[in-house]
Amino acid sequence: ALLEQAGMSRPITVVIDALNQLDSSDRSHDLDWLPLWAPPGTRLVVSTLPGDCLDQLTRRVPADHILTLLPLPEDARRILITDVLTHRRKRLTPDQLNTLLDIRTRPDAALPLYTLVALEELCLFGEYGALDARLASLPPTLPELFTQVLARLEQDHDRPVVEAVLSLQDLRRYFSVTVTAGDVKRGKPAPDIFLRAAELLA
Repeated sequence: ALLEQAGMSRPITVVIDALNQLDSSDRSHDLDWLPLWAPPGTRLVVSTLPGDCLDQLTRRVPADHILTLLPLPEDARRILITDVLTHRRKRLTPDQLNTLLDIRTRPDAALPLYTLVALEELCLFGEYGALDARLASLPPTLPELFTQVLARLEQDHDRPVVEAVLSLQDLRRYFSVTVTAGDVKRGKPAPDIFLRAAELLA
């Protein structure tokens, strides 16, 4: 009723991202809670990866209401990378650009989010001469890239910053322990952070 009333005064679009990330313990992936009909003046947009949530949507929603998002073509990713770097007043050599575009070694590089996160990491990297090594260290998948970013945050910042990032991204449940530069006497390149994490995990 609230959504119907709101839609009468102005157009309303409700976006629910990543249905597949909902906790499935209470049968949330059955999607019984998701309305099949949106009141006039409103739209409901949801996203999910392939799996049980998409299977439920396919059974309940007309086929012409489901849009499959394909990986971003290489030419579009090339434009995206160039535009982002130009805005940041940064650049890559042609070989470095081709390395970042290569989806044979990094399948998730075809995803816009992977590309944007990787670019942000590269722009933060201060040693231009070592950029090739940093590019080579980028992992093949988006979850691994996020893990790498969090590891850098733990080394570069203190606990409040890391806790804020984990809460913002709803990542706390994936980490049984966290260790930051403020938790040890010596930060990188000393191994203290990793040794403390291993101690807590033991």
